[in-house]
Amino acid sequence: MQGLRRLAAGAGATLSPQGRVTGIGAKCLDVKGGKAANGTQIQLYTCNGSAAQSWILGKDGTFRAFGKCLDNARNASTNGNKISLHDCNGSAAQRWSVNAKGQIVHVASGKVLDVTGGATANGTVVQLYTANTNKRQVWVTPKSA
Repeated sequence: MQGLRRLAAGAGATLSPQGRVTGIGAKCLDVKGGKAANGTQIQLYTCNGSAAQSWILGKDGTFRAFGKCLDNARNASTNGNKISLHDCNGSAAQRWSVNAKGQIVHVASGKVLDVTGGATANGTVVQLYTANTNKRQVWVTPKSA
């Protein structure tokens, strides 16, 4: 995949940013167990360079891993709502943006990606939550080349 990205970049193509997304404790946004199944929980985990931690930030507002999209279950706006991986379907549940504070904002609800309880243990799940000033809502995302 990286070879194809280099080839496309060399040909002058504009590519979406790709790489790891890091949060509190310098841990990575991770697809639990490296499973590409719909509904797989998204968690915080020690950065290890695996495909489970490689995200493409699509020009369409999606965050993609394993060819699937970061998904806010049922497009809900409830604090604590589950964030998982799901087939990309173009719905509002899968549209995100990154604001100037480094928060990953769910466009439809205005709420942000949050590390549950601010914990840094491997396996801590991420959730949807009202934006505040906690470090558990600040992420470093890949930049355009």
